[in-house]
Amino acid sequence: MFGPLVELFSCMEQMNAAVEVTAGNQLFNVVVDNDATSTTIIKYLNSCKGGRVTFVPLNRIQVLSGQQVLQSVFHVRISSDIGNAALKVSQPVCKA
Repeated sequence: MFGPLVELFSCMEQMNAAVEVTAGNQLFNVVVDNDATSTTIIKYLNSCKGGRVTFVPLNRIQVLSGQQVLQSVFHVRISSDIGNAALKVSQPVCKA
């Protein structure tokens, strides 16, 4: 078990409020190495009538490239004919 997400990273002090507002209670999700670890902890918590915990097993994390994040969040794609510096909007992000 690695611990709560909030204890596993740091950011610039002026970004703290933005991170807290954006992530909310997910900052208290507990990072573990795999599903087996989370299952073991859940069984223990159930046996002693413990509270609720949300686990983030690292073996279930899919790492996205910067291009994949742009595509999924902002509907932006990298133009391969111009290079990585050029962005083209594939769908409007906001409608006027």
